[in-house]
Parts: sequence; C-alpha cells; structure tokens
Amino acid sequence: TWPTPATPGVLAPGEIATATADYEITQDDVDAGAVLNIATADGVDPNDTDVTDDSEANTVPTETIRAEVELTKNGVLADPARADEGDTVNWSFELSNTGNVTLTGVEIVDSLAGISAVTYTWPGADGTLEVGESVTATATSTLTQAQIDGGTVENDAVGSGTPPRGDAVSDPATAAVVLASQASMDVTKVGTVDGAGNAGDTIDYDFGITNSGNVTLTLVDLVDALVGVSSPVFSWPGTPGELQPGET
Repeated sequence: TWPTPATPGVLAPGEIATATADYEITQDDVDAGAVLNIATADGVDPNDTDVTDDSEANTVPTETIRAEVELTKNGVLADPARADEGDTVNWSFELSNTGNVTLTGVEIVDSLAGISAVTYTWPGADGTLEVGESVTATATSTLTQAQIDGGTVENDAVGSGTPPRGDAVSDPATAAVVLASQASMDVTKVGTVDGAGNAGDTIDYDFGITNSGNVTLTLVDLVDALVGVSSPVFSWPGTPGELQPGET
C-alpha cells in the first residue's frame, strides 16, 4: 500500500509503504517448530545508488509438536486346521505416524522368543514415517509344544520413532493366537499264546498306546478287564506316565 497510489514504488523522505504476504506452513516448518523469516527492502536514490535494509529475524512458532505412533498387530496360523509343534505362525504389523511431525529411527521390536527378524515395507525412506504414513511389517515364529499345551501363543511388540525434537515415542500392541486342543489316543492290542493253548498255558498281550492328538498327555495308564490278567509292564519313550504328541 503506497502512500501515493499514483506513483507506486516511490517513497519521499519520511513516507512509509506497508505490505502484506501469505505463507503456507510446510512440514519442515512444523518439524523445526517455527518459521524463521527475514525480509529485505531495497530502492534506488536520485544518484542511482542502491539503498537496502534487512528486517530483524521474525520467528513465528508453528503448532505445538505432537509426536505419536500407533501399532496394530495380528497373528495367524499357517495351517489353521490343527496346531502341531513346529508349525508356523505368521505375524503382521502396521505402525502409523499419527502425530504432526516427521519420525525417524522407526522400528518394531517383538519380544517373542525365537521370532524371526521383522521385515518392513516402507512407504518412503527406510526408517522414516512422514505425518499420516504407515509402515507394514511381517515376522514368523515356530510353535512349541508348551505353547500348544497352554492353548495360546501370546506376542507383545512395541513400535517406536524419534521426532525432530524431544524423546522417542512408542506404542505397544499384543496379539494372541488361540491353539485348539485336540486330545486323542489310539490303543492297539495283540495276544500270543505261549504254548499249545492248553489250560495253564500263558497268553502274552502286547499293547501300544499312541498319543494321536496335539497336546501332551499325562497320567497315562492301561487297565485290562480280563479276569486274572497280570498288571501291565510299561516301556515309556520318556517320562513315565507321559506321552508327547506322536509318542507310543
């Protein structure tokens, strides 16, 4: 706004021109926490000499820094029909930048023993999430018999990232995969006469008790209803009275 509208760009001694301008805040400004602005005015005097002056630095704070992440997690059995020791569980993750500043050093740490390394699919630069961006990731683990006997495999993970200023932020997530218990056993029995089959001869019975399910069986025993049969003598594959899946 010139003091003499008819002669824009001309200032007589003591006159003042005012001006305005708009500026759109960028993500870099938000990350920096402020917009730094220095303006320069210039003109030419009657002797054709350049005259210039800089304004003082003007710093306008941007929105208060708000660094946040959100982690979601899911687990699925590779073979959902039945869980057996050694089967694979596929874990999936999604970590989102829900704040208003860029995050670097982004990572997901999973605490499950024996889980594989986390594999990421980044939307841009590795380890960096811009505002509103998400990274997806996967990992796998192998089922143990203890997990199957317990009925679930629980998995805790933490996603984190570091803002331009301040401490790192994080968000935990837990996922549990239910493992259906399928308890079953198969019993076989064979009798062999030790002799001609006369009174007083002995019949030898051989039994096989197999754990055909997917959970550990304890207090395993055998009761034969035949009157006069002797007590069974066992040959255990491991701990007496216990059968792991597949053991006989």
